[in-house]
Amino acid sequence: MSPQEWLRICSHINKIWPHQPIPPPTVEAWYALLSDLDGDQVSVAVDAIALDGTDFPPQAGRIRRKVVELSEGAELWGEAWHEIRRAVQLYGCYHDPDLITWSTEDVRDLVALKGWEYLCTTTDPASVVEAQCRDLWDTIRARRRDDASYSCLPPAGLRRLQERTPRRRRPDRSPLVPVGSLVGATLSSPPS
Repeated sequence: MSPQEWLRICSHINKIWPHQPIPPPTVEAWYALLSDLDGDQVSVAVDAIALDGTDFPPQAGRIRRKVVELSEGAELWGEAWHEIRRAVQLYGCYHDPDLITWSTEDVRDLVALKGWEYLCTTTDPASVVEAQCRDLWDTIRARRRDDASYSCLPPAGLRRLQERTPRRRRPDRSPLVPVGSLVGATLSSPPS
């Protein structure tokens, strides 16, 4: 996202929530946390937050989280559970689960963490296995959302941030330019 896109989005935020405008130092600080995202995605995320009915302007973390939520596929627990149960019926425990084409990484991770052999051979009640798998599913999805939300942060020696797949910042990101210099440059530049 370019600085100009971010300033346009901040102006839009101030129009949606005029009772609490974003102060200029905050605009600059939030840009540093959101600059690696696409400007159109950030704009849509802000509109989605407004449609959610929040009374106050969203913080940078809320905007980032909404971009991640909107970027995810709409994958329902029931669909994932059905896919796993069907694979168990089709392949059985002697089939390597890594050779099965799973619909998403989340489903593949769930099967790997719960254990393919367990899923195929358990004598536990189906409702118990499903409840355990659903809890694990929620944890996997939450962690993937967190990792995507924190992708702008440097690892800084923190174990959890070192474990995630590093995302590189695009080199074409320029620092935020103060609004006054943009307004002054616009006023002083000759008309085209």
